[in-house]
Formats: sequence, C-alpha cells, structure tokens
Amino acid sequence: MINIKFKKIVINVLALGIVIAFLFPYFFMVTSAFKSRLDTFAYPPVFFFFKPTLNNFVTIFRDINIMFYMKNSLIISIASTLLSLAIAIPATYSLVRYQFRLHEEISFGFLLLQMIPGVSVVFSLFFIIRSVHLQDTYIALILSYLLWNVPYAIWLLRGFLESIPVQLEEAAIVDGCTRLKAFILITLPLMAGGLVATAILIFIGVWNEFALAFFLTSTKSRTMPTTIAFFVTHAGIKWGPMFATATIGTLPVVVFSLLVRKYFVKALTMGAIKG
Repeated sequence: MINIKFKKIVINVLALGIVIAFLFPYFFMVTSAFKSRLDTFAYPPVFFFFKPTLNNFVTIFRDINIMFYMKNSLIISIASTLLSLAIAIPATYSLVRYQFRLHEEISFGFLLLQMIPGVSVVFSLFFIIRSVHLQDTYIALILSYLLWNVPYAIWLLRGFLESIPVQLEEAAIVDGCTRLKAFILITLPLMAGGLVATAILIFIGVWNEFALAFFLTSTKSRTMPTTIAFFVTHAGIKWGPMFATATIGTLPVVVFSLLVRKYFVKALTMGAIKG
C-alpha cells in the first residue's frame, strides 16, 4: 500500500515538473512583456520582483498598429479553418463509408502530404500566386494553407468517424432518410467533438504559421507572426516590444482553447476508441 502511494506521489511530482517546464517559457515571455529594458537585460534574470510597466504595449499599439495584424490573422485563421472543414468533412465520409480501390493508399497519401514543409514550396506558391494576381491578399494565404489543412483534417476526422457505428445511419435510412439527411441528422452531431478538436488544431496551426505568411505577403495581409521581424533592427533586438507582441498574439488561441477545452478532451477520448 505504501509503495502504491509512493509511486503516485512520484508520478504526480514528475507530471507537475513537466507542466512547469512547458509553462515556464510562456511565463517568462508574459512577465518580460511588462519589464523595462533594464530589467529585461538584468543578470541574474528577474522573474518576480520588478516594477511592471506598460511601455512595451504602448510602443506596439502606437508605432506598429498591432491590431491591424491581429485582424488579418483572425480573418485568415477563421476562414481557413472553416473552409478546410467544409472540404474535409465530405472527403472523410467518402473515405470511411465507401470502400473502393486504393482506399488505404489514398488515406496514407493525405498523411504523407503533412511531411512536406511549407518553406520547400513557398517559391513555387509565390510564382503561382503572382501569375494570377493574388499576391498580398487574404485569398492567397487561405488557399495556400488548404494544401496542408485539408489532408490534416481528413486524417484527424477519419478516426472520429470510424468510431461512430454505421448501423445508426442504416437505421435512419430504413426509416425513410436519404443518406445525406442521415449524415446531417445522425452522424454530424456525433462528430461534433471531433470537429471542435480538429478546428482548434487547424486554427492554432494557421495562427502560428510564419514562412508562407512572411513570403507571400508584404503589407496588406501580413499576420501576427510576421511582425517579429519588425523588432530586429540594426541597433539590436527590441526584446520588450517583441515579448509584448507575442503575448497579445497568443491571447486568442489561449482564450479559444480554454472555452472549448471540455469538448477538446472529450473529442480526443472518443477518437481513440473505434466502435
């Protein structure tokens, strides 16, 4: 009995240590956003006992107009997430519910697309986008992100859909529903948790993406991650404003994740078990 309690204590301490290790960089970033330049470069580093200041936030709102880039990120992230799901849902249904030749090969082909780094095709995308006169637009980024988000969404939703018994749809069809109506009324609500989890992961991925946003935009549609380059100057790196920008940039993702965390955990559990 004592050994079991000791093991639980050790596991809890290790888990707490891992959580602290992952949260410490975020804590350091947020606290540094409220530090003066002197406190930022203090050695040894000052974590708790310093005089907070809002000068860094005043700088980024006054000199950089950070809300313009926040608006761009929100528009592109939300549009890309919704469009990816709109394409991935029927594609996933076809792969799971219909058996056809090369069924598994196509599924793994979607997974293979995730291994292609965006920076390796950024120049090809740039020339394609320029040829159709879409450079520095929301549409260019949204369509570019679909190349990775749609296969990613299909692969994630596949596990959730496979956990839903096909007999539920068959029973609805027997009762007079068409296959489409059975899917909308029966299957789609049961996939809600998986859709939420997939939407969160896609949203976070688009929000944090840097390479494509940096090379495919210039002024009108630049996103939050690309603003980091503004603080690297010939006189040095402006750490305070950079930390302030990063803090503001993470707020939508943190708030969104906290609001839907219950559905996210439920979705992960459901997707791990096949019916």
